[in-house]
Amino acid sequence: MDMDNIENQSPAPSDNNQLHAELAALRLLVNKVLILLIVVSGTLGIFLYRQYRTTHAQAQMMGPRVQRLAEAFQRNEAPQLQAFLNRIVDYSRTHPDFAPILAKYGITGAPGAIPTAPSVPSVRPAAPARPPAATKKP
Repeated sequence: MDMDNIENQSPAPSDNNQLHAELAALRLLVNKVLILLIVVSGTLGIFLYRQYRTTHAQAQMMGPRVQRLAEAFQRNEAPQLQAFLNRIVDYSRTHPDFAPILAKYGITGAPGAIPTAPSVPSVRPAAPARPPAATKKP
């Protein structure tokens, strides 16, 4: 075959009509997907806004109660907790083998130091178990 003949051939009119029909169907499908995407994202936005509004209102209602609980803790439980920690620190001074336990939980001998949260020791996964070595029977 000659190269000139291949380049000069144009698709048949029925092929053009079929391509145009497929292109129109593809455009319609893309438009439908875009509209669906807009509807779904709008619905999600409305849902998230309503969740925010509800949660914000609940937090506003709980604010004074939480404030009262925090003040009650500072007034009542915090001094008792501090006295307990001071007794534990004094105990660790007379019993040195108890000091590593206090260090594990971040309790120091500083007066007035209440640890905010105990430190969590890192946990390493155990090594996989190896199967026992095969032994030969005599």
